[in-house]
Amino acid sequence: MNRILLITSFVAGFIHTLFAAHLSDRLTFSARLKPLPNVMSNGNGVAAMMLNNTHDTLFISVSVAKLSSPIVAYHFENRNQKGKIILDFDGKVLGNTVRTYITGSQLQSILKILLEGDLVITVPSQKHPTGELNAAIQLETDWSFSTHLDGHEIGGNQTAMGLGNIVIGMNVDTLIVKAATSLSNDDITGIFLSKNGTQEHEVVLDLTTLIEHNTQSICGGWKLSSREWNEMAALLLSNQLNLIITTTKYPKGALSGLLSQQSILQFDSWVSKPNNTFVAHATAHLSSNFDSLYYSLFYTGIETKSIEAFWVDENNIQLKQLSLKDHFAEGVWTIYDDINPLTPAIVNQLLKGNISWSLATQNADEHKGPLVKLAREGFIAELTNTLNQTESGGQGTAVASYDRDRKNVHCMFAFDGLQGDLKSTHISFGKKGDAGSVEMITEPFTNNGSYKYLRTEEIFAKTKALKISKKENTFLIVETTAFEYGEISGQFKWNYKTTTLTEDTNQFSGLDENLISDGSFKVFPNPTTNSIKVYMVAKVDGFATLIISNTNGEELLKQTSAIEKGRNMLELDMTNLPIGFYFIELAINGIPTSNTKVVKQ
Repeated sequence: MNRILLITSFVAGFIHTLFAAHLSDRLTFSARLKPLPNVMSNGNGVAAMMLNNTHDTLFISVSVAKLSSPIVAYHFENRNQKGKIILDFDGKVLGNTVRTYITGSQLQSILKILLEGDLVITVPSQKHPTGELNAAIQLETDWSFSTHLDGHEIGGNQTAMGLGNIVIGMNVDTLIVKAATSLSNDDITGIFLSKNGTQEHEVVLDLTTLIEHNTQSICGGWKLSSREWNEMAALLLSNQLNLIITTTKYPKGALSGLLSQQSILQFDSWVSKPNNTFVAHATAHLSSNFDSLYYSLFYTGIETKSIEAFWVDENNIQLKQLSLKDHFAEGVWTIYDDINPLTPAIVNQLLKGNISWSLATQNADEHKGPLVKLAREGFIAELTNTLNQTESGGQGTAVASYDRDRKNVHCMFAFDGLQGDLKSTHISFGKKGDAGSVEMITEPFTNNGSYKYLRTEEIFAKTKALKISKKENTFLIVETTAFEYGEISGQFKWNYKTTTLTEDTNQFSGLDENLISDGSFKVFPNPTTNSIKVYMVAKVDGFATLIISNTNGEELLKQTSAIEKGRNMLELDMTNLPIGFYFIELAINGIPTSNTKVVKQ
């Protein structure tokens, strides 16, 4: 039997609440670099990127191995505009690796493309100057496809409705199915993924064994085989796969809906209580410029009609009231709302799992559940000399992530320049400065890298819990014949920032904050109706440049003013800009120093 878990609604809600504490507002991206079509190469590589919690700086580490000839450059392209270079990293390549960051208007020019999965990283070499390796950069996330469920069988129950979704694990070996319905006195007898939505549907995957206790709603998990995934993948991605539910009264289908994916940044919530028939299911997705949250909330099992619905924060403070109709609350929450807009602070809390829906009845009963993101918690490691063994010139990049229930690990790495022959790679947990005992041994591989998934059952049978965390120290160790205790290694970091930019190995941390005092960059009023004032405490004399860009990275305003060491106040007129969401960047003496968001009302 393919069933791997069947989650009662109460337990599912508890699990989401429990693990919401492990979520962050940072986003991790990765790419597996492969040879381009028609390019003869054994090359491979891994790109790892992290968008910081204010979404204004992207930290980058990319490493490749076994290229046919020396690297020429790394650059970004839009896969919808083939051959057009958006951004290159000339002068920032050291050996087989580039470690850098982008911010300000440069980041805003690619952020939307990045979040829509259309940003491609390409590595040209001397032998292949137009590109030897490339890959689309993807958010480390599981994938969700959602649908409204409504009456299906001709002459059947056209008043029934519901909300369903499926979640595909990043390793495409797990499938979570959730469907909350308003079916009453009519038990579910079958649940299917179908090629079409007609009564003569062609079943792609029969999930009927997930049904338990003949309930009117379902929440369960399926171990997905490679054959099953291959059969459904193309249909899912082309919006041709339906979710169909059959019941005792309607064996040809009581409810159905076409599954679709609206955005990469997706969220869901599932809560029910075992002592009654209450079930609530919510799905949502965030727009690629973080200014709109599209949501659907469906509930059943509450008898009274006097119900109010809200989005609330972790302190149960009401943030926005929702409009309810026929068991549904649907809509969009934007930064432009006149009352209770979707602020960047709320977006950050949303990404941390601290925003919940709340249903309150006239009897003072309350039901609530958090929206939890599908994006995985990511960690990046820079692989360099182990224990200061400078004899080795090896270096590389590793990225790891786990799902929100900490039951699935995804890991990729690439490295080159080793002095010895590769023996093994493993992940270990230890205290600071100590690699610790071996906990996860990766499978043997060749070509110095790099595409290893770490799967669940075997790992967790040994480790009991995933120890990659914000506080503990987790290392990837690469052992070779030349170095018994590891030739190169790297510590996985949740708050990742690059440490090496160019060959002079100057240290830096994001923007050059040495030019202003910590925390002194302030913009007010924000939101504004006309002009803004910018306050800073400069550490040098010189010139300050303020740049206003839109969400597409287009520069709209630029103003340069003389400043003195110490306190400075600048003013920038935004009167002629339309109402909207903007980014402001501060550069001192031509060096990017700080940036933030500003709203024009």
